[in-house]
Amino acid sequence: MLHCSTRDFNSQLTIRISQFRFAILCLIKLEPAVLKGWFSRHRNRLNFALHMVGIPATIAAAPLAFMRQWAWAAGLLLGGYALQFIGHRIEGNQSGEEQLLRRMLRGKGGAA
Repeated sequence: MLHCSTRDFNSQLTIRISQFRFAILCLIKLEPAVLKGWFSRHRNRLNFALHMVGIPATIAAAPLAFMRQWAWAAGLLLGGYALQFIGHRIEGNQSGEEQLLRRMLRGKGGAA
């Protein structure tokens, strides 16, 4: 009989998230400070998991828009961003877009 406890599930989830982080570091060679800042705002497992679904969804919206699949493109874009914003609310911090928008409204500009 197979028995899986919450601890087993959390251990597996932690391993999977570590593998995703490693893959991200290997695949996109961004400035280490940029990645460090991104990971510092995505420490909560659920927030990270929501981003792993939300980011590809928002990216997938672009080619669909070029193919004039407006409903699918809008759904993926809005749904993907919604997942990411929900993740930031769970973690209790602001998204990069929200930080940038607040800086622009205060007249300070610059990247988040």
